[in-house]
This record gives sequence, C-alpha cells and structure tokens, in this order.
Amino acid sequence: MLQVANYLLPFFSLPIIVRIIGPESFGIINYAAAIIAYFTLLINYGFNLTATRKVAQHPNDLEMINKIFNEVFGAKLVLFAVALFAFCAITVFIPDIRKNWEVMWFSFLICVAWVITPDWLFQGVQQLHKLAYFNFATKFIFTVIILLIIKRKEDYYLQPLAISASQILVAFFCWRYSISRFKLQITWPGFKKIREILWTDRIVFFSTVVINLYTTTNTVLLGILTNSTEVGYYTAAQRFISLAQTLISIPLSQSIFPYIGNAFGISKEQGLATARKIVPMVAVFTFFCALIMWLIGPWAIEIFYGDSFLPSKQMFRIMAFAPFIISLSNFFGIQVMLNLHMDKPVFRITAAGAVLSLLLNAVLTLRLGGIGTSYAFLITESFITIAMGLYLLSKNISIIHLHSFLPGLLVRQFKLLIAEFRK
Repeated sequence: MLQVANYLLPFFSLPIIVRIIGPESFGIINYAAAIIAYFTLLINYGFNLTATRKVAQHPNDLEMINKIFNEVFGAKLVLFAVALFAFCAITVFIPDIRKNWEVMWFSFLICVAWVITPDWLFQGVQQLHKLAYFNFATKFIFTVIILLIIKRKEDYYLQPLAISASQILVAFFCWRYSISRFKLQITWPGFKKIREILWTDRIVFFSTVVINLYTTTNTVLLGILTNSTEVGYYTAAQRFISLAQTLISIPLSQSIFPYIGNAFGISKEQGLATARKIVPMVAVFTFFCALIMWLIGPWAIEIFYGDSFLPSKQMFRIMAFAPFIISLSNFFGIQVMLNLHMDKPVFRITAAGAVLSLLLNAVLTLRLGGIGTSYAFLITESFITIAMGLYLLSKNISIIHLHSFLPGLLVRQFKLLIAEFRK
C-alpha cells in the first residue's frame, strides 16, 4: 500500500498531465527529479539498510530503538544542512538549473520529508503496514489536487510542489506516530557520535551512491547530451519500469530484508536456508511479470501517454526485463551479502557497474539518444547481477538450486512462507 500510494496514485494522474504539458515539460520535471535524487540519497545515507538492520536485530529493545532513532535523526539533520548549502550553490552557478528554478526548488522540498521519515524504523520492526493507511489517504487527496491545479502547459511546475507537500505531510504524521508508538525521547546525539555513524555506514552509503550513478545519472546524462524532449521519452518508458519495481521488487525487498536479517541474526546457516527458500519464488514471480510487461507494455504506453510519446515504446521493451534482473541482484547483494556484512564487495561490484554505465552512456547515448540510455541501463543491471552471483559462488555460497524451481516444491514453500509471515 505504501508503494501504491507513493507511485501508483500519482501514476494515474500522468495520462492527463502529460497530454497537457507535453514531452518537453515532462522532461524538465523528470530532469529536476533526477538531480534532486542526489540530495535525497545524501540525506538517507543508506539508513534504510543500515538502520533497518540494527533495529531488526533488537526489535523489542525500546532503549536501543530510541538510541538508533536519535542517531539517525541527528545525522539526517547534518546531512540536510550540507544538501541545502550545495543546492543553493548549484542553483546560483549552473544556468540550466537557474533557468528552471521553480521546478528545482519545489522538487528539493521533498528533502525535508526525508529528514523526518521513519520508514526504516517500522521496516526494522516489521510494522510498516501501520503507516500505510494514512499515507494512502494523503496521496490520494494530493493526486486529486494535482489534477485540479494543472490546467495549462505553463502549470507544469506545480506538479513537483504538490508531490513534495504531500510527502512532507505524510512524514510529519509518521514522525509523530513513531514518537508515540515507541515512547521516544528526542535528544541530540552530538557531532562526535554523528561522525562515528557516518564513518561506520560509509561503505553502504557509497554503494547507494554508485547505484545511483547507473540509474538516476542516466537521466541527467541524457539531458546533458541531448535535450528535454528526449528525456521526456526516456523517463516516460522508465516510469513504467519504475512502477513495476515499485509494485513488485521494492515491496518484496523491504518486507523480506528484516525477515531474512532476523534469520541471519540466529545463524549464518539459518539465514542462507531462508534465502534459498525465498529466492525461487521471487525469481519466478518477477520473470513472469517482466514477460507480461514486454508483451503489453508498448500498447499500454500508447494508450497511456498518447501519440506524442511513441518513441518511448522501443525504449520500454529494451528495459522490460530489468525488474526481474534487479530483483535477483537485490537478493544477492542486499538480502544475502549485506546480511553477511559483505559491504565492501557489494560496493566494489556496484562501483564497477557505475563505471561501466558511465562508459556505455558516453558511447550509446551520444549515438542513439534515449535508445542508447535504455541499452546502457539493461547491460549494467545484468553485469551487476552476474558479478554478485559469481562472487557468492567464489565464497562457496550457493543461493539458487535448480531443483527448488520444481512447481510442487514452489507451491509448498510459498504456503509455508505465508504461514510464517502471518505469525
């Protein structure tokens, strides 16, 4: 429900909005969002993984939860101050950003929400569903508001404002609820402690940075090397891919991570056994979802965006199997390697993927535009997945066993997993 509220509800307003504002303005909005992603990345600092991991290991220790909460909040405040200073600087010195300052600043407001959003806390104690209902209702209201306020092409800058405002409102109420639910006492952890946390979690943060280099940076480079219209075509296709990840890959990852983390907390063997039970179901489910996307995606894009976005159809088909590939890399890297504290190998592999992505974009995007960016994205994700799988095998850790994909065993394991989640 959180993913539906965050992505699917706004997605419903897109067919109307894109027909009003056109590919060029749509490209400007998404170009701004790609730039702001760097700042939200800095503020979150990988806490959705590191802090979730800490909380998952102490789900019933309110004193420890209070300590982790204050440390994360203090670190986010410091990181927000750094992000605000950097954003002011680029707004002044970079002409393209200064030219579209309204879109840029309205997009940047979402960073305020990420400072106080405690989703990592509820994810760690496996109670994320408690925040879903209010989030859904709020995003529904703001989706309606977006449809009411965007009437002309010139109104496109109001879209990021409405999204940021809704996210801030949700974050505030989630913040208040978490304080009440876990009886939190807000205290300042001190700069020394904050420096220690940032240093300790730096490898996971750098890993998220290099992941961003081969995802969000694709859009930024496309905007630099081509134009806003080409960005509009590519991000229209990418939005469908992101929707699939949002409704399939991300919920699976966020719900399974603390569950597998808890198993690894018992023992390495227990964690690996749990991972081996789950990965066949994830792989089969995401593969068939990707196959359906490849078959009906081009038709859906034409219906959804209209004739002005026809170049997006080929880009979408190139990237259609990316959610399946990403779900496997997530399982190898996030679910297994991070829970085994293989943070440095994850960073090295993703860093290699980031370098590959930049090289591919430099060659393919210049020659093929958005088509080249789509190929670069797919090749990079495939490289990272294969590299992580091979690294685990080099450590004598086998996650995927072919006999686990037998239909009867899959059904049986699925029923057992549902029963365990209900408990």
